[in-house]
Amino acid sequence: MLAAKRFMKEGWPWAFLVFLGTILRLRQYFFNRALWADEAALALNIVHRSLGDLIQPLDYGQASPLGFLFGVKIFASLFGNYDYVLRLFPLFMGLLALFLMGVLAKKYTGWAGLFALAVFAINTPLVYYSSELKQYGTDVLVALLMLILASRCLSETSRPRDFAFLGAAGMLAVWFSHPAAFVVAAVGLTLLIEKLTGRLKIPFTWLILLGLAWTLSFGLDYVVSLQHIAASDYLQGYWKKAFMPIPPWDDKRWYLETYFYLVSVTLTTTDWTLGMLTALLAVVGGISLFFRQRSSALLIGLTFFLTGLACALQKYPLKDRFMLFMAPMVLILLSEALGLLYRAARKLGPWLALVAPVLLALYLLSFPQSGLDILSQPRTQAEIKPVMAALAQNRAPGDFVYVYHTAVKSYLYYAPFYGVDPENTIYGYDTNLKKPALQHFQDDVKNLHDSGGRVWFVFSDVVDCGGCRGDMQAYYRAYLSGYGKRLQSIPSVNAGAYLYQMGNQQK
Repeated sequence: MLAAKRFMKEGWPWAFLVFLGTILRLRQYFFNRALWADEAALALNIVHRSLGDLIQPLDYGQASPLGFLFGVKIFASLFGNYDYVLRLFPLFMGLLALFLMGVLAKKYTGWAGLFALAVFAINTPLVYYSSELKQYGTDVLVALLMLILASRCLSETSRPRDFAFLGAAGMLAVWFSHPAAFVVAAVGLTLLIEKLTGRLKIPFTWLILLGLAWTLSFGLDYVVSLQHIAASDYLQGYWKKAFMPIPPWDDKRWYLETYFYLVSVTLTTTDWTLGMLTALLAVVGGISLFFRQRSSALLIGLTFFLTGLACALQKYPLKDRFMLFMAPMVLILLSEALGLLYRAARKLGPWLALVAPVLLALYLLSFPQSGLDILSQPRTQAEIKPVMAALAQNRAPGDFVYVYHTAVKSYLYYAPFYGVDPENTIYGYDTNLKKPALQHFQDDVKNLHDSGGRVWFVFSDVVDCGGCRGDMQAYYRAYLSGYGKRLQSIPSVNAGAYLYQMGNQQK
């Protein structure tokens, strides 16, 4: 038992988990998968705009923090417009977040934090978003950094420079992460509560200065960027179902679905039993943390509350990747519950104290351990790059190209790399409304049938086929076969190009 305790006090277990998480993230990054639709849409904005132009509302229905956009743009300007360069900034954020998770878990829950770090290291969404050209991995980093800096200020050994670092970090945070506003506000409220209850021995002036600095920074960010996002009818409509229903009782199922989104990004599953166990452990862990480290529990609890409030006000959607920044906090609560179980079991016997929490931790880890599969099979969304290469090679003079609406952004981004001639290219009607999108596609096909000729139909990121099941591209190929004869196929992962001789069959 003493040997085990000494082992836990050493840094080797923590270092090993950070090393493992680093290997997984690098493996995913160097796989260099194709940019999928959302990434390509953001890439088109970044590579075709100057730093100054990135301040303006983004094209293609995109919204991203200016700090993140500037970071990616700087890398692209220095090293060129390539997939792996565009993902360098997210990779650095993801690797730094892995290290900070170890710091936070150890600070909040001691050796029990090894569980939180282990899940964080192998969690598929966290690994994947460390090399995704989107800001969600940066959201995680910013949240971790704010919680760590806040904890230093809330300790009995805090110094003025700790508050200076916290103030500067809070001012920058809202520029790099949208949900950072909730974390920063939670930090401010926790500091205020601890000051009012006499636990925080600092002048009120410090709190006032922090509040003014953060409010000024957020206000400037709102004027420059956030107000355009908030006013976007496209984004509001797209995420309508991810906002809390008003009145709340109109859709009770929304709360359960939203909770399981959080379980999914935290433990990579929507298993019902695990979901209920996670809720129980999180509540127990929250109560335990409140009595052991009240300020830490307040930081986490207030972040959850303010995020929910923003969702109720229709200002922040709660769905899968938008909830990723909360995953580390859930893991902290679960680790705290495991630590409590250990302390309770220790009173009954030393071996029981090890067996009970270890078995429970292993059960919980059995779900996210699938993230280890990334070593052999990295994750991908849609591999349009081989499609574009083959299209450039096989397209004959006079061939038309029809780009399905979900493939337009990826097609536009990759066409210059593969020398795909933009002449005689038709782009599908881009809309998030499924029925109109399908109807426009069918109308376009009929028009192409009437005009005859050879047409390449390019698909990628297909998300709807009018209610069909199974292979969605198979539905579109079958539909096209009613209007022409297929001459060639270039299949890929969730992407493909198919050459049809139109007009051979009459409808």
